[in-house]
Amino acid sequence: EREIFEKLQGFGTCEYIIHYKEQWASGLVLERLDGTLRDLLNPRIPSDSCQAQHSSALTWSLECCRGFAFLHDNGIIHGDIGCQNVMVSTTKHAKICDFAGSKIGEEDAWVAYEIRSQHPHHSGNQPTITTEIFAIGSLLFEIWTRNPPYSNEPDSLVKEKFREGDFPLDRINNQKVRKIVHRCWTEGYHAVSEICEDLESIE
Repeated sequence: EREIFEKLQGFGTCEYIIHYKEQWASGLVLERLDGTLRDLLNPRIPSDSCQAQHSSALTWSLECCRGFAFLHDNGIIHGDIGCQNVMVSTTKHAKICDFAGSKIGEEDAWVAYEIRSQHPHHSGNQPTITTEIFAIGSLLFEIWTRNPPYSNEPDSLVKEKFREGDFPLDRINNQKVRKIVHRCWTEGYHAVSEICEDLESIE
């Protein structure tokens, strides 16, 4: 993880990636943030008005995708994309974290996606841009619905539904976001920058 942080900060600070403040022999001292995006999205926590929710969801979606685009542009495949690995600052901005097992250059990744973020046809393989984009679809789904896909279903059923292309898209109210998530889940994008462009068209 230290190698990745050092490489990233060598390219300059990216506001969408958590950064370290100090480096010690025993590890890194990271910036202090409020908690994970998943915790903030917890449906048991009272939410803001619909308009505020839309604004926050769009902001977090763009920040996450811009962060992942930055990683990919610099030869890093995260390998465990999800709201559990996005931190939220005191000003409610999203920052990607946890690169402990990420793939850097030709080195293998040492992590795996959660079941609900795992591409159904690439399970057990090294992460790629294709698997990252699929996982981003699940991340966007959770941001806009406040729950992971099929959150109340057993993992075995989720795997089966994903293999069959049976995705819970009707849970997403925003039509443009629904199309974006569908494209993420069906290999309709070749780069995260394309997702950013589509998100930027949402008002």
